[in-house]
Amino acid sequence: GDLRSARPPFGAGPIDGGLPWQGLEGEARLGGGPGTLPARGPLQAALVHDEDAEESARQEQLAATLRCMGFDEEPALSAAQRAGGNLNVAIESVLRSSGAIG
Repeated sequence: GDLRSARPPFGAGPIDGGLPWQGLEGEARLGGGPGTLPARGPLQAALVHDEDAEESARQEQLAATLRCMGFDEEPALSAAQRAGGNLNVAIESVLRSSGAIG
């Protein structure tokens, strides 16, 4: 339906009874001096770490696929790191580095 019907009635506070979200400007005021953002918290650091771990796992999986296809380990790993998760790009990269295609 209509997105306007999903809004809480005027004057309704947050569901949990806490302070309403203030956006980055409010966080900057709470964090100290003007224009300063609060330090990165543990949750944000964990999210960045999870993204890095996921990217590393994707690269390892792509490299393993290339090794199963018969490519050597080192060229497969470097091609997987450059390919951004794309198998076709990784295969082309490892073939170019081996001189099979020019």
